[in-house]
Amino acid sequence: MSYIRQEALVKGNGILACPDNYIVIDIETTGLSPLQDEITEIAAIKYRNNRKVEEFVTLVKPEGEISPFITKLTGISKETVAHAPGIDEVIENFARFVGEDILVGYNVAFDISFLSNKLENCCGLGLRNDYVDVMRLSRDKLPFLGNPKQTVLAKYFSITVENAHRATVDCEICNKCYQKLKQLYIPGYELPREARLLKATESALAGQPFAGKRVAFLGVLEGLESRNLVELVQTLGAEMATEISSAVDMVVVGTGDESVCTSKEMLQVLELKNQGAAIAMLKDEVFVKSLQSRGWVE
Repeated sequence: MSYIRQEALVKGNGILACPDNYIVIDIETTGLSPLQDEITEIAAIKYRNNRKVEEFVTLVKPEGEISPFITKLTGISKETVAHAPGIDEVIENFARFVGEDILVGYNVAFDISFLSNKLENCCGLGLRNDYVDVMRLSRDKLPFLGNPKQTVLAKYFSITVENAHRATVDCEICNKCYQKLKQLYIPGYELPREARLLKATESALAGQPFAGKRVAFLGVLEGLESRNLVELVQTLGAEMATEISSAVDMVVVGTGDESVCTSKEMLQVLELKNQGAAIAMLKDEVFVKSLQSRGWVE
């Protein structure tokens, strides 16, 4: 399929900009033609103020076959997607997830052309979101690289490409490349703070300060204050609450957008607190600082 044909399926506008609020997308497919080939995996990761807040990830069962070449490239086989939903079951949920957000991706017109064509065929809707092509940004700021593959750009920035060619991993790689390029566009811009691996102190492990406490976590914690906050609290004796009730002692809130702030769980917490329940609610960074101030983590 020609490049012009692919572009004809893209309804939004490509922009040469570096927004702070965006959704990184990536798909895996059975081939290169959005008209003839099918989607086998979709990943979309939402960022607010450059921090991950939510994700939409699903395998997709194609109607046709998956070639040995595609299986070797992506690791996705007929068996992998045997119990996955069809594109007609997931594409509208994807469209609802991205809303009117700016889409970011690597050679992203390819991904958008597939998604837009499937959305129109299944729901009669178009995908008209504006988009940022990270490959275009790289051509603009790093012209000596030419039109590199995403893995080549990632290696230039010393970003690991292990497990590339799966949609979620490719989204993560793309975002890291995007953030590095953003430094070249915006004077004084600093990359979002890296997540830390926290370690419980020996005294805290011995004292088990959260023994008998039920703790719930809301929002996205991975990639923010700590990569191991949930596991850490468990090692200090806490029981993870699987649902919100008056038996919960503490709710820790990671980064979240409207879907978290208006979620059923958040509304339940607020209602219980209004009824007098002694539920402590803390942002993740405040919670981590309180653990550090007590000498429980290092």
